[in-house]
Amino acid sequence: MKIKSTPIEVQAEFDMWFYAEISQEPRISQEMLEKLEPKWNSWINHLKGYSLKNEEGPGSWVLLYLDETAEAEIDAIWKESPSEGMTFHSLAITMVMSAARILIPELEQHQCAPLPNPVAPIQDAFEELGLDWATETTISRKYAVFTYMPYKGGCAICAMEEDCPTKQLADRWKRK
Repeated sequence: MKIKSTPIEVQAEFDMWFYAEISQEPRISQEMLEKLEPKWNSWINHLKGYSLKNEEGPGSWVLLYLDETAEAEIDAIWKESPSEGMTFHSLAITMVMSAARILIPELEQHQCAPLPNPVAPIQDAFEELGLDWATETTISRKYAVFTYMPYKGGCAICAMEEDCPTKQLADRWKRK
């Protein structure tokens, strides 16, 4: 398997309801929106996207992430104010997932972007982009999505199926 990565233009649209869902905030004040807007407008310039394709057969994926500059800004906010840090952490997640939803509309319905298994050729492609796999299920960017494109399905094809935090949370709240 030989993977070719190609930069792609990415877009993200701020959706207040999606942000509220991600941040688990039942209400968002006008004051908060006025704090979020300049960060969104700044970070959109730090949102990177790549199409990855197997040149020797089937297999295509998309990688979206916020670069180190945005991460450093969020880290600095966390240090000054944990509550504001959480606010902007949620904004970064919203941005990356919004971009993923634009490219793969099925994600809006299915609410999850399954993580492919990080086989060696994919890891090599990431290294060529200056990224690496921090563990079996995470890469070296805090705010990132790496998933199949086009959409191939949910939990059954996800590398995190056994350790999925979303699934664990759902199982915890399931009626016995």
